[in-house]
Amino acid sequence: MFAVLPSGFPKLQFAVQNLRKISIESPPDVRALGVRLRAQYKSARASGYKGLLMSSMRKIPFAYFMDVQPCLSELESVLVNRYWSDVLPIAMQQARRSKRWYSPIFFTYCQQFHLQSRDFLDFASKALMALNLQSDDLYVQRMQRLQKDMSFFQPNRVGPILANALLESSKTMSQALEANFLWPEFVDTPMGEHTFSCALDLGPNAMMKPDLIERMLKWSRNGEQPRYPALRVQLANALLVPWHGIGAPEATKTQLVNYFVKHYRDPRLLGPGNPGHQWQGVSQKAIDTMRRWLAGDTLRGFMQILERTADSIWRYRQKFWMAYYDAGHIEEAWLVLGDEAALRARQLFTNQPSMTYGRFTGGATAQQSVLLLKMGGLVFSEWSHNGSLRAFYDRNPSAPSLYAKFYNGNELREPVSLDFHDGQNMKPQLTHAASDYGTWQRKARDFINRETGLYLGDKAITL
Repeated sequence: MFAVLPSGFPKLQFAVQNLRKISIESPPDVRALGVRLRAQYKSARASGYKGLLMSSMRKIPFAYFMDVQPCLSELESVLVNRYWSDVLPIAMQQARRSKRWYSPIFFTYCQQFHLQSRDFLDFASKALMALNLQSDDLYVQRMQRLQKDMSFFQPNRVGPILANALLESSKTMSQALEANFLWPEFVDTPMGEHTFSCALDLGPNAMMKPDLIERMLKWSRNGEQPRYPALRVQLANALLVPWHGIGAPEATKTQLVNYFVKHYRDPRLLGPGNPGHQWQGVSQKAIDTMRRWLAGDTLRGFMQILERTADSIWRYRQKFWMAYYDAGHIEEAWLVLGDEAALRARQLFTNQPSMTYGRFTGGATAQQSVLLLKMGGLVFSEWSHNGSLRAFYDRNPSAPSLYAKFYNGNELREPVSLDFHDGQNMKPQLTHAASDYGTWQRKARDFINRETGLYLGDKAITL
């Protein structure tokens, strides 16, 4: 006769649950707040802090650390001890108040993270102790879960665990942060920087994965600015050293070359006369990896320029030199261009920051170019357009120097080349004769083998 009465109030329960849901919040701007709070604490000190508002007590963490000033626990030791031992434990047991009391601790922990600070480590220890209390508050329970899953409030443990969680997540970085109850700008905090540093220390197995490389590169920048300037060296070493002496997928190599040339500049130009580079302090293995990759780009660029400036044997040169590069023998390469060749280069490589080169100031035609190579203790100068191939010991002061801005062609041709012909010709340099039959290629190959012990078969060097 009468409808069954509901056993509860579903809509009301749903509304209450929504009210109690915890959302990801960003911290307040505490720079000015900390100054005001410290002034209040100092003023209330004489009365034993009797007149201090409870809201000022709750915000104590926001005034805890201020630049080079002493820690609040040193300036207001009585107040800080009372906060940790009496006031905070009582507040944490009240579900309706515990979030408001613990969120300043959480934000301060992230924003003031400092492994070398005894005051911070003491703060972290007290923050962790405050979580040991039973609480019905969802926010506090979320903090407790962070601690359980990631040792979040243990400064010496959290970094690698959180770094791995953020890198291995299939979600975007923003989503991965949110899944770990962190706001988007967390990456810009000292704890975010520590986490990034720990990510770089996860080892080559992690840092050689294409998706993680892309994530790290995006993480490392804040727009056009480096997010963590102090980690410049660590970033380059972590992403480049694992590839030293081994081949990288072309897409990975291109991604890393473009990133580091854009943001660190070309390491081949490193020196007192070229300020602004970011390679100072980076390991030699990382720099050598970049130079090897850039040598490949330079070789390919040389061949493209030869093709477009009507060098009739560019295909044979390409086959020969790329064979040595692909075998891992070419260590460095640099290109010097005449005016027309440089114009072609600008057209070809507009969006390729890795293509840097020197220019002729004279002694060469507008179309001419020369490729300077280092391999096995030798320096080669490979001239285009019927020019000869010359070779020098790299310890010879007369050997051409790589990476200069300007060259004179006559000065490059002036030093006497090593002999490619075993004394059988008047001129020691090698002309590119009978390319179709592999004549000059075999002669150059045999010379390289004789001088360096490096050998490639006919199939590798001839068309």
